Amino acid sequence: MARISVKNVTKYYDRELILNNISLDIEDKEFFCITGPSGSGKTTLLKVVAGLDTNYTGRVYIDDIDVTYLAPGQRNIAMVFQEYALYPNLMAKENISFPLRIKKYSNERIDQKLRSTIKQIDIGIEKYLNFYPRELSAGHKQRVATGRAIIRDNPNVFLFDEPLSNLDAKIR
Repeated sequence: MARISVKNVTKYYDRELILNNISLDIEDKEFFCITGPSGSGKTTLLKVVAGLDTNYTGRVYIDDIDVTYLAPGQRNIAMVFQEYALYPNLMAKENISFPLRIKKYSNERIDQKLRSTIKQIDIGIEKYLNFYPRELSAGHKQRVATGRAIIRDNPNVFLFDEPLSNLDAKIR
């Protein structure tokens, strides 16, 4: 994992202030939760760190490297979105393995990592691997999105936006 520093980040949507001069440091391997009411800027802050929202002032550092102007793919961040961000035309197993496919892993390596990831996180998704997102419950979509983040090779940072909101109480 990596150290994250956010320095003096301010963000407006239209004329509404969403993030007001936010600064924080999250140490390497630290588990950090951001809490607040709906609309308070939690998701926006995660998107700023991930590079998915670039219209802000301030700086973002990962391991003391200024990533403010780096594209999301160059930040090596795995993110689980509150709204899942699954590809509707891909089956669950294809959604989970997507980060490996775009890096051109062999099918054998993808299958191996897929089995290993499913076993590692034990999320009860095995029987749904050949289902499309439209055929999955909200909880299963969340599991697929989590698997997609975890299957990646050594991301610097994991960002989870409302990761438990759609999971059954038993799995939480």
